[in-house]
Amino acid sequence: AFLTLAGMRALLCSPSMEEVRGALGLPPSMADSMQPLCVHWEKVAVGVASSPQVLTLRRLAVPLFRAADAQLARLEPMRAAAVRLMQHRAMQDVRKAAHSAAAALTGLFSSEAPASAPPFAAAWGVVAAAVGGGATDAAHAWDAAAVHAAESYKAMGVLLACASADACASTGAAVRSGAAAVAATALTGAPCVESLSGRDFTGGDGAARLQTRLCAALSACPSPLVVFDSLDVADVPVVTVLINVLSEAGNLQANGDSVPAAGAAFVFPVELPDAVATAADGSGGREGFERAAKNALTARMLSGVDAAVASAHGGGVTTGEEAAAEASRVAAEVGVLVRALRRRLDVVLPVA
Repeated sequence: AFLTLAGMRALLCSPSMEEVRGALGLPPSMADSMQPLCVHWEKVAVGVASSPQVLTLRRLAVPLFRAADAQLARLEPMRAAAVRLMQHRAMQDVRKAAHSAAAALTGLFSSEAPASAPPFAAAWGVVAAAVGGGATDAAHAWDAAAVHAAESYKAMGVLLACASADACASTGAAVRSGAAAVAATALTGAPCVESLSGRDFTGGDGAARLQTRLCAALSACPSPLVVFDSLDVADVPVVTVLINVLSEAGNLQANGDSVPAAGAAFVFPVELPDAVATAADGSGGREGFERAAKNALTARMLSGVDAAVASAHGGGVTTGEEAAAEASRVAAEVGVLVRALRRRLDVVLPVA
């Protein structure tokens, strides 16, 4: 009983545990409720420590205390991770607050607020010129989405629903050349251009290579226009990276430093002919078209999740029933990520 008491006291009443509870943000009531128990244990331990039985057992307790120290040492990475997480979230909140404060204070000390371009205006000029007729009725939707993205301190996600692979290729090329031409003018707010493809980031290190590439682009230019081809065939880890950069206060990590993604515009040309047909029909309006396009994108991204892919992930799947069950599990996991990505696409444009 004494050995158990000593071990529990060493684990639960040590200063290290207080630090862990504080780092994890656990309520003070937890520490308060532990204090009387720790004091009681201390009195009991002092009372029995001088008994002949304990004097004999004390040498047996040494390994237990050493084991307790080892357990406390194992808690250190968890404490450090909790501190880093809180610091990271705090910095995100500070960035969002600073962004909102700067917008609110614009023109506060002058009779007229200085004229400024709407958020993502330069990107819209490039994309609208490349898309052509598909952007005719989309200016209002773009402006609303751009304001929301700016206020949420997030990158903007643009899905180009193409009628064919050739339409995707030509529009993507037009966006790249248009952005390069605008950047060459050295105008304020002109976007840099970055060209990527889901086919270039496959394999076990695909997500890491994509993150490295994006970190370099965002560090060199705070508001790049990123054309990302072949989103529908991107690996799952690549989709996870894209979700991070398109989230509110989204950012990437480079050498321990946070690289914010707000201000970037990601353009995803994807061949979705059925969605383009819906846009041409016009019966569902813009909302109906966007819903059809996102549904088609989801179905296209999930179409590659079959029994063979599941078997490759599962390893050891041998029977048809096991393969089907594994395929269902993988499809569910990928489905969660794909739906998370589609929620972060702010504007959908048809490309005939």
